[in-house]
Amino acid sequence: MDPELAWQQIDILTDYGFNYFFESGDSFMVGNFPERLLEARPEHLKDSTFKIYASPNQITPEKIKVLKELGVAAIFLGLETPEETILKKAGKTYTKQDIDRATSLISEAGIQLQVPFIYGLPGTTLETMETTFQYAKQLVESHPNTLVYGNKAIPIAGSQLFKDLASDPTIRAEYSGDLLRDDQLDYQQLVQLQTKHRTDVTYEQITEYVNKTRALVENENALGFGENK
Repeated sequence: MDPELAWQQIDILTDYGFNYFFESGDSFMVGNFPERLLEARPEHLKDSTFKIYASPNQITPEKIKVLKELGVAAIFLGLETPEETILKKAGKTYTKQDIDRATSLISEAGIQLQVPFIYGLPGTTLETMETTFQYAKQLVESHPNTLVYGNKAIPIAGSQLFKDLASDPTIRAEYSGDLLRDDQLDYQQLVQLQTKHRTDVTYEQITEYVNKTRALVENENALGFGENK
């Protein structure tokens, strides 16, 4: 969005008592948008604060400085797992090194770190789940203000995970409905089929690691989303 228009909308909302805004695009870090937004900020809106999405490879010392000055109070960092074999299978462009750097920079800046840990992505084994869990544990211990999300990998309609399942005749035959035509999908069943055909673990083992991850922090900081059974 044009920075001037963004601030006009924020200005209207502040008249109604709002001063904390969740910018929910896939990533806030598009080109030099943060810098442009900061440059266009009116003086009377300098106390506005934000929660944003970002990927680990987008977080640099220079960007953190801009985000801090802009009033970013929380960053939802889409890292999912530090296990690089799983990241490559998922088509991610960031590395374990990017994750380590990003989490440290965010926490050192005093910005709340919000992290989703996902279990059951294609290629998952007990070893990769343990690696993910140990990393989550280390992160919470090193940065106590971290907000942890734990969940199973959900093949949401339209995602690459879903497309891979829907293109597999075996999975289509085992699914109780019609993956290509149904409007209402049984995501629990889809997660179970994905686990059976795309991982080397069981649904119960994934559930155990999800619960262990959520238990790392206080209940109000252990969040999940989507299919939670």
